[in-house]
Amino acid sequence: MEYTVPIREDVMRPGAVAFEVHGDSMDDGSAEAIRNGDLVLVDTSLTDLVPGKVYLVELPGQGLMVKRLRRVGDALWFMSDNPINGSFPAEDAVRVVGQVYGRISFGRVN
Repeated sequence: MEYTVPIREDVMRPGAVAFEVHGDSMDDGSAEAIRNGDLVLVDTSLTDLVPGKVYLVELPGQGLMVKRLRRVGDALWFMSDNPINGSFPAEDAVRVVGQVYGRISFGRVN
């Protein structure tokens, strides 16, 4: 399903895209967590890998996903912030779409 969400002009970077997150792999329970239904803002010009940063990546057979890059020994791994979810070597990612630089969260109002 496609829809339009207005995003302030001063927040969007040239060439940036918004991506809706599905699942809880990046939800570690913290206030800053990326949660199911959040929109992440992705700078498509930032594809060089930097440990500690969050990326939108494409994994063969699994599609697009949001993961944090970590160094484990001499290797780079894309990892979930939620420890019950999986990780994979950075070399397995077919494409790095870009670096996540912001998120827009929607909460329920009672």
